[in-house]
Amino acid sequence: MSELFANSMANWVYWGIGLAAGVFLLQYTLGPILVYLTQRMNGDPTIRTFDPSEKPPPKAVSDFFDKQIPLLEEIGFEVADYIVISDLVPKVRMIFVLCTNRETEDMAIAVCAFAMMEGVPTIQDQYVEFAAEFLDGPDVSTNNNKNEPAMKKVPHKVIAQFHWIKDARELFRIHTALIRDLQHGPKRPIPPDDELLEVLRADILKEFENQVPVGWMQYNETTGYYSPTLLGACLMTWKLCWPVASIRRAARRREGNERLRDWGLDELAG
Repeated sequence: MSELFANSMANWVYWGIGLAAGVFLLQYTLGPILVYLTQRMNGDPTIRTFDPSEKPPPKAVSDFFDKQIPLLEEIGFEVADYIVISDLVPKVRMIFVLCTNRETEDMAIAVCAFAMMEGVPTIQDQYVEFAAEFLDGPDVSTNNNKNEPAMKKVPHKVIAQFHWIKDARELFRIHTALIRDLQHGPKRPIPPDDELLEVLRADILKEFENQVPVGWMQYNETTGYYSPTLLGACLMTWKLCWPVASIRRAARRREGNERLRDWGLDELAG
């Protein structure tokens, strides 16, 4: 009986190992195919401003903004516009609070991305990002997005991600330290308020356009949509799969903590 039990257990173990291996391989094979066939980004998204007092966003979005805006104002940022984009990616709506600090020539956005599930908003992403452009150097962004970046790094764009920093004031201290560390010339002045919407549009589309020369994305002039190439679909998907995503996240946190200590911001390391 004990041998029968042992054989039965062994069969279950082998079956479990096979199932786990199958699931593991599935995400690395089927995942890229699905991304390649379905992922589309609008090359001409509709970007609208709105007044939250007249048309408030979902409560989960409002709660996030109500927490972030006072912190941004405390460090010298002013709200320029509330913005909604509903057709950049299918079934996902993005709402931004766009802020400017003309004293430091930095811009900031508080972002919420959500999908509507049976009439209820399901938050997919929410974070704060600071951005600046050098006249003689790269675009620089510092954010606390919890999701791992999927696109290929490009030399003219510096992105620093500190997902464990929840306070926008502390994140801006990090952004300021990064700017100082890069040691470039003066920043590009922030455009007038009436041009900010088009600046945001250009910055969003630039993220996709940057991936075309490196072969990760392609633009279809007939449909007006960006989509991943087969190479891009594979590499972007694999970067987000387990265990690669976990390894990247741990490495990014370790590197981030080292930079914080180098900048004298030891208390923000975590």
